[in-house]
Amino acid sequence: MGFYYFTVLRYGSNIPISDDFDAVLDFLYNFNAVSSFYDKIALLLLQHNEHRIVLTRLVVLGEYYLLNTINFKTLILIGNVGLVGILITAFLSYNKRSLLWFTPVVFILFEPQFFGAIFFAMGAIQNFYVLLFAFISLYFLSSNKFIIAAVFATMSTFTGGNGILCFITGVLVLLIQKRYKLLAVWLIIMSINIFVYLYGYTQPTALTGLPAAHPSATAIYFIMLLGNIFYIPSKMDTLEVFSPVLYLPLAMGVLLLAFFIYLTIRKYYLKNTALYSFFVFILLSEVLTAAGRSSLGLNNALSTRYIIMSVLLVAFSYIALIEIVDEKSIQKYFYMGLAAAISFNCLAFYINHNKIVYLHTSVKQGILYFQKHQNHNLGLVYPNQKKARDILLRSIDRGYYRIPDFR
Repeated sequence: MGFYYFTVLRYGSNIPISDDFDAVLDFLYNFNAVSSFYDKIALLLLQHNEHRIVLTRLVVLGEYYLLNTINFKTLILIGNVGLVGILITAFLSYNKRSLLWFTPVVFILFEPQFFGAIFFAMGAIQNFYVLLFAFISLYFLSSNKFIIAAVFATMSTFTGGNGILCFITGVLVLLIQKRYKLLAVWLIIMSINIFVYLYGYTQPTALTGLPAAHPSATAIYFIMLLGNIFYIPSKMDTLEVFSPVLYLPLAMGVLLLAFFIYLTIRKYYLKNTALYSFFVFILLSEVLTAAGRSSLGLNNALSTRYIIMSVLLVAFSYIALIEIVDEKSIQKYFYMGLAAAISFNCLAFYINHNKIVYLHTSVKQGILYFQKHQNHNLGLVYPNQKKARDILLRSIDRGYYRIPDFR
């Protein structure tokens, strides 16, 4: 874990990337440009792609009012702290007695394969906290803490688009526990959240007009999402279904799905309702992603920003495994499993180190080029260079952001 956060601090940059221009700098400008309370609330709830990113915007405002500037490196660190919360929530849901047996989860979780989210300020906050809030909600719902669960489910909903699935997963939890009166209340709260979320909702431009993927392509995309933690990058520019490099993630995706089905058959949901609900939330999130993104091709399923889901699926599968096997078997094979987790962690850092360095260097070079040639629409990590340039210049002029001194 220490090396993970050393890497975050070493290679995180106080430089906006991609949606940071819109979700952080442009939002802050627009928020300060309006004066009425209603308009400010409307901006907090304003749709961003498919999402309502209220938490991201609140964190941005908090940093700005505390520091009188925006520092993306600080935002990146805040986002990555969410992983510690996920680890703690997973441990609270863990039913075994030995802390030692839980340690492989640390090595599985704190690895850098999902660096596309790790070093992306807006992405880190959204992607990690939508999961954290959902898991906290489901943990408390399974523990008969209904009000706390409803609050965190709402927070998850307005952190990222898949957060609404927390309410759907919660329906299953309440059905398992046969708490039908609370189920009716939960459905009412869910309906209110869905109404607010969908009020004024429009189809994102980036997804408009995408061709519908064939059901088999969507299924393969879904399986790939489940197993993409096992993808070993190659120099191939495009990936086809039968490319050898895809065999391992596809096979492991099938295995992880089969293990979940096995847990369901064994009625694991009665043994550990909280952890089982975590599985369900992840699988529903992957179904939602596959339904909306599979037409973009298998390359998209291997995007680093999606790998966190597969990482969590492996971590939760390990926890479930040590809960269902006898202690004698755990004692016999535990150190082999620990060695495998440590080896996997080291391999992940080794394989991804150059990519992380390249990302850090290219982002730095881009902002330096912008600083030297402000009249050129080049250098910034954003699809529309002119728009990014205008947002950045306006933010610098208003004092919201200062380009780091790299001397």
